[in-house]
Amino acid sequence: MNKFKSQIQKFILLENKVLKNNGEMVAQQNKFTLQAILLSGAIIFISAFLGSILSTSAVSAGYGKLSIFYLIISAVAAIIFFIISVFPNINQYFIIYLTYTIVFCYCTFTSALVSSNYVSVAILSIIFQIPILFLDKSIRINLFVILGTSLYLTFIFFFKKRDLLVDEIFNCIIFAFTGIIMGTFTRYAKMENISVKAELNHLVYFDGLTEIYNRRKLFDDLQNDQFKKEITGIGILDVDFFKKYNDTYGHQQGDKCLKSIINCIATFNFESNFSIYRYGGEEFVILFKNTSKERITTIADTIRLGVESMNIDHKSSDLKKVTISMGIALVSAENFEGYEQTISNADLALYTSKSKGRNCVTFYAI
Repeated sequence: MNKFKSQIQKFILLENKVLKNNGEMVAQQNKFTLQAILLSGAIIFISAFLGSILSTSAVSAGYGKLSIFYLIISAVAAIIFFIISVFPNINQYFIIYLTYTIVFCYCTFTSALVSSNYVSVAILSIIFQIPILFLDKSIRINLFVILGTSLYLTFIFFFKKRDLLVDEIFNCIIFAFTGIIMGTFTRYAKMENISVKAELNHLVYFDGLTEIYNRRKLFDDLQNDQFKKEITGIGILDVDFFKKYNDTYGHQQGDKCLKSIINCIATFNFESNFSIYRYGGEEFVILFKNTSKERITTIADTIRLGVESMNIDHKSSDLKKVTISMGIALVSAENFEGYEQTISNADLALYTSKSKGRNCVTFYAI
């Protein structure tokens, strides 16, 4: 019993962690699943619509009056598919539960009123698959299944043939219970996979010391066409006389110094539209996005003055405290020469800052 309780607690912790920290990956997986269901559902209901109006068999004749419902469900599926494709930021949980509610209501209607002589396979499949296919808080998914099952059983109690009622109730309860149990294990496996993938991505794209993006992430972002369109400037930041700092205070203190500088820069990142990457050693690259030269100048000077104001002792520096220098190259359609060249231009501007005595910001002269 204690082992079972421990396993449940472990799953709840994992679930909360994944949904909180990896929402984008969860949303992407839910989106793909929902799109596949909507696409296949639209095809199935269109086929049912065509069959109901073209076939002359007795079975089809019994469902002929549902042809308009088949068409409506297909149209609704197509519309929802279009919405989540065109508007990626829409609340997908709302769309998921709305979609299942619509199909649930339709299947309840056909099972209780149209085919009251038969056990509903469609409604049982929905009850079974909801907990398995999507990722959300278990409490929400399970309550949705329990509520849907309860409403369905209440509805068929008044309309279903009495000789089928016991079987229907038994089947629904078994399917709901099985779906919840299997869904719990399936979601645990999916969330564990997402958690591992997120950790691997963190190792690949984040610097272990400063916990900011690394050089690999920088060049991956620069290969992203949408990301590239937003870049208006590239800056290279260098900690002045950092080798002397390490020689004087030791490498452990040097690591603490770099962390302090990044923490200082992070305080401005909320208001300023830029991304920062560790380029190597004491060098960092800053990508300015959708920002004018005047705003870039303000941001760069704010960072420089912020680091200087920390007053970290550096007796081997001329200023006797830790400072930074920066070189910036602007990016525009007129002067764009490729990002390798732009980074090289920023590096030349950084060299100019150092030659001017350090603790300053220089723009590359076009």
